[in-house]
Amino acid sequence: MQGRYEKLRQWLDEWWRARIEALRRGEPLEEITIRGILYLARKAVGVENVPPEKRKSRFYGAVETVERRYGVDRSELMIITEPKIDLITRYGEKPVLKAKEWEISNVCALLYMEKGTIVAAIERDQALTMRGIWIVKAMGFSTRDVNKVIALARETGVVVLVLTDLDPSGIVIERAIHEAGIEVHRVGIDLELLEQLGVDINDVREALPREPEKLSHLKSLPEEWQRFFIETIGDGEHPYRIEIDGVWALAGKRRFMAAILARADQVLPQKPLSRVLVPRSVPAKVGAALELLRSTVQGLYEGIRANELQKYDAADISFSEINLRDIESAIGREIDRKGKSGKVVRLVKKLVKELKLKGGG
Repeated sequence: MQGRYEKLRQWLDEWWRARIEALRRGEPLEEITIRGILYLARKAVGVENVPPEKRKSRFYGAVETVERRYGVDRSELMIITEPKIDLITRYGEKPVLKAKEWEISNVCALLYMEKGTIVAAIERDQALTMRGIWIVKAMGFSTRDVNKVIALARETGVVVLVLTDLDPSGIVIERAIHEAGIEVHRVGIDLELLEQLGVDINDVREALPREPEKLSHLKSLPEEWQRFFIETIGDGEHPYRIEIDGVWALAGKRRFMAAILARADQVLPQKPLSRVLVPRSVPAKVGAALELLRSTVQGLYEGIRANELQKYDAADISFSEINLRDIESAIGREIDRKGKSGKVVRLVKKLVKELKLKGGG
């Protein structure tokens, strides 16, 4: 972001700092998207001083830079971004930031991957999640998203496995996690995996795209890694890469997954399955009794709730005056009062105490 985009850099720095100051003064901040900031920048410094659409990654990189400089997360500044990183478990998929802590810590390991299509192929029969390995799926390279994984691993003490293309971006990801003090192991792609699968490097290597981002990742690596991509898998003059897709296609899913799981076995010979195994059912008779209790208590309050809701259907109220959270809280308080929930709770607690005594607990 030097030279031509210096005006943009200065404007973005001033805009971000002003937003932080407004936050600290307690001023309400209106939500804005990253793309929205781009349009504000275009108006402020001129379209000619903003990266074109095909170079928009430079603008996003500038946003990450200023965010790190001031140490205030964009979410605190009401800057809304679409999650680029999801957690896939045996129960489904959701953005990492919306995952509960137990959903992240109750695993044998986390596997970090960038390729959504390969993840879909792997998980068609839950080849990883049914074995207690949850998948962190990133949609494209993002230092910020990698940092989220690092933070989660640090908080939960979970081992991180890395399965990325053998290219500079993949190595940058692995090094970033390692340098943060997180236990990380590359299970692919590397030359050892190719040899293990009997895949000829000449059948899968290709020239590294000349995109500025790809080349900047290469230049950020130590000299031995740069030589590796240019001399070992490259043509001696130009850097090459090896994608997961090619190795997957030539080896086939069965052999590919067998090799990946064997590598994971080396990392975790003893599996912390007690973290993962959570009983999901109770005996049929117990389930029926619990359902009877639930439906009885719920029925008690549904009638009160229906009566309370009627008054709002008939009310003449504008949208600007509506706050569902406040209305629900008011209805909840009235349901508690009329339904004498305190009495219900005491009765349930008494029943539980009797059951524990009879069960010898």
